[in-house]
Amino acid sequence: MSHSAIGHAPEEKYHHGKSPASYAFSIIFMVAVVVAVVGMVPAPNLTLLIIAGVIALAAWITWAALRGMGRDNV
Repeated sequence: MSHSAIGHAPEEKYHHGKSPASYAFSIIFMVAVVVAVVGMVPAPNLTLLIIAGVIALAAWITWAALRGMGRDNV
């Protein structure tokens, strides 16, 4: 039985949201959230909030780069 007969494309390797690009984005973005939370307790610390923003941007750039390299089949 072919892959198309059971509803799966033969080139599809990852289920939605389970690619290396998605995992890398999620992990790096969680680090950014933790840094942002630490930056808000007990009083807002602008330096840590900026660092959190830079880390979040790095997460997006990492995702885009991995997706461009074919590490995301979504």
